[in-house]
Amino acid sequence: MNRRTTLLACAAMIALSSSVRAEVMAVKAGRLIDGSGGAPRRNVVVVVDQGKILSIGTDVPAGAIVIDLGDRTLLPGFID
Repeated sequence: MNRRTTLLACAAMIALSSSVRAEVMAVKAGRLIDGSGGAPRRNVVVVVDQGKILSIGTDVPAGAIVIDLGDRTLLPGFID
């Protein structure tokens, strides 16, 4: 599976899962490009609750569903 397909699949899983249940998810990735022009952040955890990003950091909240993308890169994007 190529990177674009992996990122699209992850975004779809987050969107669908959030609308069906209200569990907190933690998406782990090797890098995050936030679009600000700065250097990519390394080893990030994006915490998502009910389809909304709560935080970006390095800690996984207790009880969160973890989606580990390994060394993949997360990028900002548009989702309808």
